[in-house]
Amino acid sequence: MLIAPDPNMQKNQILHRSAHAVDITLTTAGHTVRTIDLGRFSPVLTRLEMAAYVTDQPLIDEQTTEYAQAVLNCDALVVVYATTMSTLPPALKGWLDRVLVPGVSFTLDGSGGTKRGLAGLDWIIGIAVYTDTWLATKRTYDNGRRILLRNLRLCARPGTRTKWLPLYSATTADEDRTATFISRVERQMSKL
Repeated sequence: MLIAPDPNMQKNQILHRSAHAVDITLTTAGHTVRTIDLGRFSPVLTRLEMAAYVTDQPLIDEQTTEYAQAVLNCDALVVVYATTMSTLPPALKGWLDRVLVPGVSFTLDGSGGTKRGLAGLDWIIGIAVYTDTWLATKRTYDNGRRILLRNLRLCARPGTRTKWLPLYSATTADEDRTATFISRVERQMSKL
């Protein structure tokens, strides 16, 4: 599970409650959960990493190598984040860029085509906390959802299932609406 913290206290609280619900529900069901908190992750792709990106060894950082191995060994990737300007927050986008490199999320087959690298993934699940309303989010094309459920799914096996659990207008969500959202997260996680 990836969690990308947010500077807004209310959204950050909802993120952590959601992540906790995922952890408890999946652990109770017998799954092993590894949580990666992106609060301490540097999203910046360094010059050395950019140069290595097109080589046979694109992972040159110990931390990104460890995360790549974790993704390759998991059967469900759950991403918990708050949107930033209608897309993924920089920490999460940087994590995707630095960890899901060639050889991890895809391989080049030599003829200009690609082969999927995340063949072990059964599920890609996004839990997104939005500042905007549903309508405002749809007007901006919900880029985070598209990146995770469409683009990332292209790197997984064809039968990989996806689930999207959004909370819109999170900064104005009262305790009842937040609790309802957390209950929905728990119900959906219990179905894995």
